[in-house]
Amino acid sequence: SVNGVLHSLGVYGHTINVLTLFFNVLFSIFTILVILRFLRITHHKGILWSTLHMILALLFLEIIIALVSFFEPSLLRSLSFMTLFLGMISFLIWILLLRYIVRTSKNSVFLYIFIGYTAVFIGHLYQTLITIGILQMHTFSTYSVSVASLFEMYFFALGISQYIKKIKQEKIKKEQLLDFQMRFASIG
Repeated sequence: SVNGVLHSLGVYGHTINVLTLFFNVLFSIFTILVILRFLRITHHKGILWSTLHMILALLFLEIIIALVSFFEPSLLRSLSFMTLFLGMISFLIWILLLRYIVRTSKNSVFLYIFIGYTAVFIGHLYQTLITIGILQMHTFSTYSVSVASLFEMYFFALGISQYIKKIKQEKIKKEQLLDFQMRFASIG
C-alpha cells in the first residue's frame, strides 16, 4: 500500500524500497508486541517469551539500519537480507505458538492469535520463496503480505474481543461470589 501511494506521489527507487522495508518492520514489531501482551496477560514466560524479545531487539536494530540507509544506500541490501532472515525466524515463532496452543487448548484467545499469525506467516513465506527464486513473481505477489496482514488484524481483533468477553464473565462470577458471601455474612 505504501509503495503505491509513494509511487503516485512521485517518489521512486531507493526511497520507496527503504520506506517499504521500514513499514514492514513496524508491522512486524506490532505483531510481536500484540503476542507479547497476550503472553504477559496469561503469565507465560517460556521460550516463546524469550524468542519474541530477541526478535523484537533485532527489529529495533533493523529500524535503525533502515533510517541510516536513507543516507547510505549501500545498507539497503544488508537490510533486505536481515528482513529475510527475520522472516525465516518467524517460522520458529509459528512452531512455538503452535506448541503453546496445543498445551493450552482451552485458550481461545491464543487460538485466534495463532490463526492471525499463521496468515501473516504464509504471506511472508510466499514472499521468501519468491525472493530466493523458488516461486515466480506475479500480480498477486505484491499484495500477498498486505492481504495476509488484513486477516491477521481481523483475527487479532477476534482474540481481543474474546479476551474482553472472558474478563466480563470473570467479573460477573466475582460479583456473584461477593453477593453470595455478603448474604451468608448477613445471615450469620
